[in-house]
Amino acid sequence: MSGEQKGVISKVLLFLAASAAGYFVCYPVTDGDIFWHLAAGREIFTKHKLLYFDPFSYTTENAQWINLHWFFQVLMYMVFRTGGYGALIAVKGLTAAAAAWLIFNTFTKTNAGVSAAFAAAFLIYTQRYLIPLRPVIFTLFLTALFISSFEKYCRSGRVSRLLPVFIGQIVWVNSQGLFILGPVIAAAYGAGELLNLQFAKRFPRLFTYRISKTGKECGIILFTIPILFILSLVNPYGWKAIGFALKLFSRIVPSQGNIYSQTIIENTPLLSMIGTFYSHYVTIFVIVAGLTLFSVILTFRTVRFSHMLLAAAGMLLAWMAQRNGIIFTFFALPGLLWIISGSSPMVRLHPLSAVGKVLLTIGPILLIVAIVNHTKILSIWPHTISPFSHPTESAEIIRNNNLSSRIFNADRYGGYLIWKLYPSLKVSHDTRLSLRSKEFYREYLAIIGNPELFNEYARQRGITYAVIPVAPVDCYLPLASALYSDPRWKMIFTDGAEVLFAADTVTRFAGIDMDSPEIIDSICAGLRTRFGDSKQVYRESLLRLRRWCMAVGAYGSARKIYLFSDNRQKEF
Repeated sequence: MSGEQKGVISKVLLFLAASAAGYFVCYPVTDGDIFWHLAAGREIFTKHKLLYFDPFSYTTENAQWINLHWFFQVLMYMVFRTGGYGALIAVKGLTAAAAAWLIFNTFTKTNAGVSAAFAAAFLIYTQRYLIPLRPVIFTLFLTALFISSFEKYCRSGRVSRLLPVFIGQIVWVNSQGLFILGPVIAAAYGAGELLNLQFAKRFPRLFTYRISKTGKECGIILFTIPILFILSLVNPYGWKAIGFALKLFSRIVPSQGNIYSQTIIENTPLLSMIGTFYSHYVTIFVIVAGLTLFSVILTFRTVRFSHMLLAAAGMLLAWMAQRNGIIFTFFALPGLLWIISGSSPMVRLHPLSAVGKVLLTIGPILLIVAIVNHTKILSIWPHTISPFSHPTESAEIIRNNNLSSRIFNADRYGGYLIWKLYPSLKVSHDTRLSLRSKEFYREYLAIIGNPELFNEYARQRGITYAVIPVAPVDCYLPLASALYSDPRWKMIFTDGAEVLFAADTVTRFAGIDMDSPEIIDSICAGLRTRFGDSKQVYRESLLRLRRWCMAVGAYGSARKIYLFSDNRQKEF
């Protein structure tokens, strides 16, 4: 087989690995943030003007909004208009695949490198739920684009290779607050290549490798840093964008006094996840960090300091907040793929060559296992919206009955309610915490944790409806249970995952009694209609309903649901 044919086969295999990475992030919409992004995109698209003040919430009405996500929002709304949620998921997958391709194609040169790319795709599979349908998908693509562009410039010395970086920075600052990573990547490459150059000159026996030939090339990379900061001002909010990015960064700094780091699960420090449902992210972090450190130790004579600095920056971000674990993976992959694929000189003299040989076998196997497992999971619920995650039924009831009174809602429900009900109804809370003060967020947490505070809160704000989740998270159960037992409120809908309450002064709705066998039969029939095409999801819906019955003391109904689910299980 000729070298050209081998090259074509390698490209095809890398394409398959990147496509698999994109496939892994294709799953039903679970995260509620995309809905307020879509609502903002709709608002900008239809009114032909950007948003500078919050139009969606009555608790922060007309508050200043540094909406740096506007480009992402408009683009995603246009995609939705074209093909609905399925098109959004497809674009997400294609973007992730493109990001993986940029990394894989830049750093893999051998068969071991291709297998390492397969293993890297598997690594993305293990962290796929850290890539929701949010602007982070743009961040991952632009991260890969920056790394690829700087790498190509270091090898060729052609300034034109840096053009995508400058264009990308403008897109980045108009898509997400993580645009600050652009200058970070530039600093890693500029400082890293300069270190390689200087160490190779001063300690030629200890450090034998440098990819940049002159200090001029390193200087050009370093000069891109101020240019990128200047380009970051090319946004509708000017210098406030940089302040906004720093504000977001401050909210993931681990400390006892940081309420956002302590109470928002995705912002909590990674190592605090040990022993929790999310502990596998800690395991992945340790494995990637260990491999990175191991590779540096074994190849220190030909180490790329730019890759070390990238990995260190990603490691810091992941340590600060568990949601940044995927960013650490993308920051660490260049160094790992560079060495394992044989791009690093004299790599065959190191034990890491054995790693490459092992990957020749296990890389494809890991990827095949991941593809089969992901396909199996998707077959359980072959729809675009994840069940139990959004207040789909409550929103329909509110819209069909033209309810316009003030509503209290869980912050995780705010995005979907905005998307479905604005402008006829505004929400009380949503996950745009950058709009709100710490005191506002503390008050919200106090209400959730202390149900006795709710009635006074509702009286002061004229609230007559409340939409609260009771599954899959537990933190809202005390409030929901308290409202169910409170004669001043009546439950007008539940499916075991979401509950909709109305004040007793609202006469158009009758309250639901969870002790009523007829009511339970009706709810179970509704769940059968909604989820009957998926045995596992339907069974899960009954378990959630049973759990809600037990929370409000309807033990007879809980037993009835148990018997009902057992009989239905036999019918499938």
